[in-house]
Amino acid sequence: MSFEVKAMGAMQAEVDSTITPITIKRRAMGPNDVHIEIKKASICHSDIHHIRQEWGPAKGQQVVGHEIAGIVVAKGENVTDLAVGDFVGVGCMVGANCFEDGKPTCQSCTVNKDERLCRQRMLGTYGGRELVDGVEQNTLGGYSTDIVVQSHFACKIPEYFHDKLEFAAPILCAGITLYTPLKRAGAGPGKKVAINGIGGLGRFGLAIAKALGAEVYAISRSQSKVAELLEFGCKDVILSTDADQMQKYANFFDIIIDTVSAVHSLNELLALIVPQGQLGIVGGSPDLTFTPFMIIAKDLNVFGSMIGTIEDTKAVLQLCADNKIAIPVEIIKPDYINDAYERVLKSDVKYRFVIDIDELRK
Repeated sequence: MSFEVKAMGAMQAEVDSTITPITIKRRAMGPNDVHIEIKKASICHSDIHHIRQEWGPAKGQQVVGHEIAGIVVAKGENVTDLAVGDFVGVGCMVGANCFEDGKPTCQSCTVNKDERLCRQRMLGTYGGRELVDGVEQNTLGGYSTDIVVQSHFACKIPEYFHDKLEFAAPILCAGITLYTPLKRAGAGPGKKVAINGIGGLGRFGLAIAKALGAEVYAISRSQSKVAELLEFGCKDVILSTDADQMQKYANFFDIIIDTVSAVHSLNELLALIVPQGQLGIVGGSPDLTFTPFMIIAKDLNVFGSMIGTIEDTKAVLQLCADNKIAIPVEIIKPDYINDAYERVLKSDVKYRFVIDIDELRK
């Protein structure tokens, strides 16, 4: 049977996107599903974009949140890889439409093991559509006490994080979003890697690139972060507003990952990359400008990257546990979410807000 749970969301997002306490309905658990009691859910900038309809329509009841950490409290009869009591994380996907009886069927999901690019479309943790009691409704995310997902999309959280789930939750989106392009670009020993934009995404990028063995640099507009980033282990912190500093690193980096979500030009970054180097874009800027000849002349590879596969999500969770990667977070109560959103927009957080869902459960 379906069941009701507490959540923080908008009853009619197209009318009012303010986050308030609401009650939502979760679908009945099927034979290939797990029921997860959520403990921590962190705030991603995508949550704000979605619920405020900045990336398209978001109608009706909306609950966001796709950086989820919790505990399995029940499982379907066909689930063999997870047990009640397991600590698990859920990221940006809760299913893929090609799955039948808990197993993938399309080439992307079976051969490529890439659920992001399911030929029949992945099912987003929020903003998708699912059936509950035979009625179609929005998929509803992690700002809630409980969630039911296909077991394939619940990733075991390593023991290192079991008593500090607030550090595990951001890995499920921010962490995997940076791990994927770094892995694709071949970040590792002998590679010079720069991360442009040191917010939540960028901070993960630095930590993951360092854990992979690369020589790591930060590119930032913020003078206030320089000392902290040097102490963390960056070889240098390059102020993007300092033309002389930028010129010093011309044709220097093998890989740059751009996390900036504001409108900006890529030309300054392209000038820093060695011939046949790589620029990965993950920031979701509404508009980017560049001079094509800068890519052509140096035979550069410029690519976009979106979240990551379930296999890679498990890998980055383990990488973070093995290297004790825990980016600074600020734990908040559910009634502070709207204030937290405003602070995110002002870049007033180091580096992730994490909601204590047990406070909602009370």
